Amino acid sequence: MPRFIPQGLRSFCRTAVPLVLLALVSCAGSSTYTESKTQTLALARSRGLVEVTSVVPGIKYDLLYRKANNITRQRVYPEDMPCLLHHTTAAKLRVAQEILQRQGYGLKVWDAWRPPESHTVLHDHGGYTGMFTPPEYMWSRHCSGTAVDVTLVDAGGRELAMPTGFDEGGPDSYYTASNVSAEKRERRAILQMAMTSAGFSILNTEWWHFDDATYDSRGTLPVPPVVYAKAIGLNLPKVRPPKVKRQYVYPDGSTTTTTSATVPLPPNLGGTSYLPGADSGSGVTPTSEPAAVKKTPPPPVMLPTVPSIAPGVQ
Repeated sequence: MPRFIPQGLRSFCRTAVPLVLLALVSCAGSSTYTESKTQTLALARSRGLVEVTSVVPGIKYDLLYRKANNITRQRVYPEDMPCLLHHTTAAKLRVAQEILQRQGYGLKVWDAWRPPESHTVLHDHGGYTGMFTPPEYMWSRHCSGTAVDVTLVDAGGRELAMPTGFDEGGPDSYYTASNVSAEKRERRAILQMAMTSAGFSILNTEWWHFDDATYDSRGTLPVPPVVYAKAIGLNLPKVRPPKVKRQYVYPDGSTTTTTSATVPLPPNLGGTSYLPGADSGSGVTPTSEPAAVKKTPPPPVMLPTVPSIAPGVQ
């Protein structure tokens, strides 16, 4: 082994190694945005999307698909994913926030604009649940920034107990589910009345999901175009495709095992397991007193029995 390093090699190491390290650090620091966050937000604005916090004072957000605690068990959004909505939808959310603040509450956003690329991933992994619209049928209104998933917080911004967590599904997630505590029903009603008063409609199967009523299935205007992440210079995490085989039991006792996102239905039902209206703006109008509902509507007969997808606390 030589006891010295040639002068030329020493000069090369002093020059090249720092440059390589700088390049690696730069790539890691800017991985979310192709150019910069400023450039991405400018491109988003050119397509009608705005940062929610720039429009709605005091609003909280925690975009839960930034974490691996979801149907894919992987991060679907980058860690510093911007919270965006269509500008008209964001303006309505501001009204809802003001209504709630007068009552000592506030909003927390769980999901807002959802890139179509991310929605495709979610459907690939969880289409069998009926919670994610099949892209071949239509895009979720999240993809145009005209739908939002929210929950209720107190005046200090702390989340309050609600009927279920985000994306839990099941009968308790229904917008009039009665098999939850009176306190949770009251909070759900407060949230629903604020959102509908501000111009949103309710999705019947998810108490947390609200569509901009201007663009829902009963609205007066067509849904704005979807906005792809790549179009605004946003880089998304790579998500591994689903590999786990699942067995489903149909109401008639027959079973099927599949890895596909959508579960085929028995011949007597036809079609697929996609729940009409799921995540697509069914435009349900809330009752004046949702807590008074005595009976939880039964689950759609077209959905087979599936494993629980309720995410744990993270």
